[in-house]
Amino acid sequence: MTPTCRVLIVDDETVFRKNVARVLAQYGIRAAEAADGESALARLAAEAFDVVLLDLKMPGLDGAQTLRRLKAADCPAEVIVLTGHASLDEAVALLKDGAFDYMLKPYESRELLEQVNAAAEQKARREAGPA
Repeated sequence: MTPTCRVLIVDDETVFRKNVARVLAQYGIRAAEAADGESALARLAAEAFDVVLLDLKMPGLDGAQTLRRLKAADCPAEVIVLTGHASLDEAVALLKDGAFDYMLKPYESRELLEQVNAAAEQKARREAGPA
């Protein structure tokens, strides 16, 4: 596990955000929250995060639009898209747009933790450069 991992949870459902933050905190992962794509972009412009957990279906700026704007702005955080609405075509498109992974809700806490750690490790390797 990456001990200093910082995660931004972006979801329009407050209860979901709080639950995910609580689970991550149990493993020493510091999490912040944003209720929508616009506030997530503002938060990411002001603070450094290793991983973004991004809900796909949100009012206003949805997860796919938020992901594209993050990547266009060269945001270094890895993005894991979370959704309860599965579509293989959508998953492939999001991965092509730069998402680290695509997870379906509901998921096991262990599975989420593994993906957050893998994403944080990927970011750390990328920032360290070639060996």
